[in-house]
Amino acid sequence: VLLVPRPHGGRLPQLLDQWGLIRRGVFVNIDFVVQAGGAEDIPPPVSLAVAGGDVQERSHRKSLKTRRWARLVEYGPTSGPGCSGGCSLFDKSAHKTHCGRVFQSCLDNAYFVEALNAITLRPKLARRLFHGWSIDFSVYAVRLFKNATWTCVEVDDWVPVRDAMEDTDVDHPFCCYSEHFPGVLWPSLVEKAYAKACTIRDHGVGADAASTGGWEAVGGGGRVDEALVDLTGGVASSFSTRDVSPDRLFVYLHELQRDCLFVCRVHIERCIRNGVTLNPQAHYAVNRAAHHEGQCFVQMFCAHPSGVNSGGLDGLPIPEALLAGYPEVLADGFFWLSIYDFHHYFDTIFECRLVNSPDV
Repeated sequence: VLLVPRPHGGRLPQLLDQWGLIRRGVFVNIDFVVQAGGAEDIPPPVSLAVAGGDVQERSHRKSLKTRRWARLVEYGPTSGPGCSGGCSLFDKSAHKTHCGRVFQSCLDNAYFVEALNAITLRPKLARRLFHGWSIDFSVYAVRLFKNATWTCVEVDDWVPVRDAMEDTDVDHPFCCYSEHFPGVLWPSLVEKAYAKACTIRDHGVGADAASTGGWEAVGGGGRVDEALVDLTGGVASSFSTRDVSPDRLFVYLHELQRDCLFVCRVHIERCIRNGVTLNPQAHYAVNRAAHHEGQCFVQMFCAHPSGVNSGGLDGLPIPEALLAGYPEVLADGFFWLSIYDFHHYFDTIFECRLVNSPDV
């Protein structure tokens, strides 16, 4: 962004340094334009862009602090032309029942990361997102369901890099990433393909030419159910646990767990009232519903960089036979709780029926 001041009497460098806009003689974090006026007329940095008298709100300041792009494989142990190092699209280790947790980065797209964390519980469904790929040549064909039609979106692995905020920080991409990044790349590439699919480019000339979408489009908030539909081609909706009794809710989850994805939101008021420290910023999804000796239990999946946010509910008595009967463990983000605790401490449930997917 261009900064064009008029004569400033020597005060401009001090003001820029005070506002954090220059560091070691290099401009950084400039997200506004000044076309006229002296140094005393220059406003402090705010989340506004002033150009030609028009004011546009900047809702994603963090995403604007990027000055270069880099390949995702450059974060791996080795890099270079035709060399992907230890990077791969999916985890090539021993067979797992899930593809690992997905973490949100700089974009305001928690809704999309929630959808990815539900899909990661179905490895076959995650692999169906790609028609094909070549990591060495940076070519990926992603399969998305846009406007009721399956669409093939071709992308490479070049992504913006957020500048280090401190000298000791390490540059990193602002797209979402797998907990095994850079060894696993699929969440970052799916997000880039989704951003490309949401981009509209007008190839006109002059004032009529306009482009919208891209990273800004997917980073301004959205709906989880719509993201699930775009990624799976299914049919999505939402309901509240307040609308159904715990026993009927368990029957619903148990009977549809094979054909549905369930994303859950925490009931903040009840958690605070009872001292249950479930994190409302973490991403929760239902992985299993099982019964044991007349009791009904739900296995939850939690994804957050701070670790597993079970709110202490994982410490409640759970039958050892139930824990031993399934491969998921607490260290990977899974914990069990009774259907009554689930009904009490979770509120909104987003469901997506996989009507356009085979048995995944």
